[in-house]
Amino acid sequence: MPPNRPTLDQLQNAFANRQIAEGYLLLADALRWLRRNSRNEPPSTNLLLTTALWVDVGYPDDGLLDELVLRFVPSFRRDMPLSSYLELRLVEAWRAMSREEEDTAIRLLEFVLNAQKEFSDSNVSLFAHYFKARAHRKKGEYEPALADTLEARRHAQELGLEKFGAVIQIQEAWLLFQKGQNQGCCPLI
Repeated sequence: MPPNRPTLDQLQNAFANRQIAEGYLLLADALRWLRRNSRNEPPSTNLLLTTALWVDVGYPDDGLLDELVLRFVPSFRRDMPLSSYLELRLVEAWRAMSREEEDTAIRLLEFVLNAQKEFSDSNVSLFAHYFKARAHRKKGEYEPALADTLEARRHAQELGLEKFGAVIQIQEAWLLFQKGQNQGCCPLI
């Protein structure tokens, strides 16, 4: 059986509150089970996205995300709920960014954000804007990066994710500095 809901909730809570050591332990337990008991079955997209977020903050990825995404074969994707499919596309966008394929990441994230308008899931919108801002920033496209950063910060505020909001504010401050606008930036969440 996959990690139970409280474990996924604990992983997400540890991520939101930047409890890195605790999150690494929880994720290691969940992934150990996943590797041992679920060789061919795709994980929940929620767990997949949470794993990508942890890898983004430094959890070692020994090819695990690639292995897990490959489990989502086309026949499985056809029957996925749209909300799960959007989470999968978020992970694929993150993977593209990690391979320095920013244009691919931006294209995937625009798809997610356009489809997301129908669902208004602030979590998905938060990470889509956050990743998209980073992809634009890597390309030196500071105006769209700032616009997506501000949207990500707005969603973090809506969700009460103060510590993750602070991470977003660091990106915002850097972008404003690049534009020469470093006076009075980034009001605290």
